[in-house]
Amino acid sequence: IEDMSPTDLKVYGIYEGKITKLQFERGITVEGEIITGKRNLQGKIILISFKNCIVKMDDKILFHPSWGIYDMAIGASIVSAFSGVADANSYGLHFEPPKEKTHKIKFSSKEKELHKLYNEVRQMRVKNEMKLEKLKIIYDKLVFDYPTDWLLLLEIYEIIQTGINDKFADKVLNHLNKLSEQKSISHLIQDGIQMIKGASNN
Repeated sequence: IEDMSPTDLKVYGIYEGKITKLQFERGITVEGEIITGKRNLQGKIILISFKNCIVKMDDKILFHPSWGIYDMAIGASIVSAFSGVADANSYGLHFEPPKEKTHKIKFSSKEKELHKLYNEVRQMRVKNEMKLEKLKIIYDKLVFDYPTDWLLLLEIYEIIQTGINDKFADKVLNHLNKLSEQKSISHLIQDGIQMIKGASNN
């Protein structure tokens, strides 16, 4: 899933507002309504959030809809793991703490500000509230302060596809097309644009 383009996700019924069922090889099923998803800066999907979600392993319930929102981490491989039992105390085992400490990511103030912009747009999508003037301010900040960020621009473009903000929508689309001139991200941006246009026509 992490490498799927927006078009691929659409084909498999994995998109916001869609009630979908994912069945994994080990017998685990995830069924619920997709609220939102999140990609990293490389364009890979890292999280999909569901509501009214039930997760089962065969007949055993692992997550019940009444427990709230289910956030499913996405990844094809595990890049880090702890070698040992999960609860050493239960086995009477004692280990010296590792000498190497966990590397904590330290975000710069500029990165934190970008995260804040993502959250503001996400809240509009979750609440289904379009604040046009706020979106224009966020757009200007992205263009001037984060000229290489394209994912949030796609989210903004999706929100304003209502037919009443054509000038602003065209402005965002033109900037996205300009960014898509970079070959490394061109297919991600263009697939996103096509998916958004396809959804708005349905």
